Amino acid sequence: MSARFFFRRCRAFIRPTQTRLAIASVAAATTSLAFVGRFVDERRVAFAQDAVCGAEESSVEPLAEDASDEEFEEYWERRAGAVRPDLPWFDGDALAKHNHASPDGRLWIAYKNGVYDVTEWIALHPGGEDKVLAAAGLSIEPFWAMYGQHISGWVFEILESYRIGNIQSQIDQCIVDPYCFEPPRDERLIVHSKTPFNAEPPSDLLGESFLTPNELFYVRNHYPVPMVEPGDYALEIDAPGRPPQRFTLSQLKREFPKESVVSAVQCGGNRRTDLNEHRPVKGGMWLVGAMGNANWSGAPLELVLERAGVPSRAGEALREGLRHVHFESLDCDENGHPYEVSVPTATALGATRTLLAYEMNGEPLPRDHGWPVRVIVPGVVGARQVKWLGAVRLRATENTSHWQQRDYKSFSPSSDWDRL
Repeated sequence: MSARFFFRRCRAFIRPTQTRLAIASVAAATTSLAFVGRFVDERRVAFAQDAVCGAEESSVEPLAEDASDEEFEEYWERRAGAVRPDLPWFDGDALAKHNHASPDGRLWIAYKNGVYDVTEWIALHPGGEDKVLAAAGLSIEPFWAMYGQHISGWVFEILESYRIGNIQSQIDQCIVDPYCFEPPRDERLIVHSKTPFNAEPPSDLLGESFLTPNELFYVRNHYPVPMVEPGDYALEIDAPGRPPQRFTLSQLKREFPKESVVSAVQCGGNRRTDLNEHRPVKGGMWLVGAMGNANWSGAPLELVLERAGVPSRAGEALREGLRHVHFESLDCDENGHPYEVSVPTATALGATRTLLAYEMNGEPLPRDHGWPVRVIVPGVVGARQVKWLGAVRLRATENTSHWQQRDYKSFSPSSDWDRL
């Protein structure tokens, strides 16, 4: 018996008067999927019945009970994500707020014109919770483009049982707009640039607490915020003469001690408006809030390098001529070039512990601040404390990127920008 056939027969027992529905299990040997213990409320039960029988408000004709497999697939392909006039409309901001850090704990996704509350489905997803969490607050169409097994009638049928509303289709926009999947931000931030997003808190809010709240921490992005699935994340460690080693997020959390450090991070352009009053300068016109203080927690870089079999202490690395530690991000420009910089080895592997942080003030890193992993090098300018860290490389020379060689530099008062 196919999973699709069995699931359809389960639907036949649904009645509008039921207040809760339990689907004990649905199994298919061909797909090795299991669905256990799903409960839905009365409104969702009623819609589940309508989804099979054909609700009056739907423009899709009802599906015949004796429909063939081909007719079943065609029916749900047309129905999934179609506009439902009987349901409310949500804008993109409402969807984005229901991400993995949703304040009310509800997780939403979008498909075509449909909005779905999949909170109860997270634990039942056959591919694991991480993949659904990565899509929370977003359209799932780019994800399903990579995982084509989801384009199936019985998957659409399950999806529609979680339908709560409508949204304007975003996928066409996202094909041409790399900033389409940006995370939600606090409305109190003073925005200097939307793409890429750069913003700071008002100065009076910045001084209210010793630790800056995550939602009020300044944001300095160079490119679109990358979408990273925690289950697919791997940090690469690389040094000359040694094979690269990779560590998953789970390994960083499980195999290394979690250490914490309270450290302030400040953008190199903080108070640029003040500088501009004395002499014209280039760059974003930051006020005084491009800085923040947080309690960062994660794995010590030294121990991870040691496990990878590369020099893990400054003296050891310098004896091999490795005078710089490069940090490469997962965010990229339109040509696929990542944001990357370097820090002197004596600083990155010196007396002050450098962290591969995955928590900020006791919470998982927000997407704007490097989720799932960023590097924290206390005492170093924020531009060098790379977010969305993808690789750590020990090298003899400093990084050659624009951000290392042409930006975030300090010069004497006699220097002129046009002659640099």
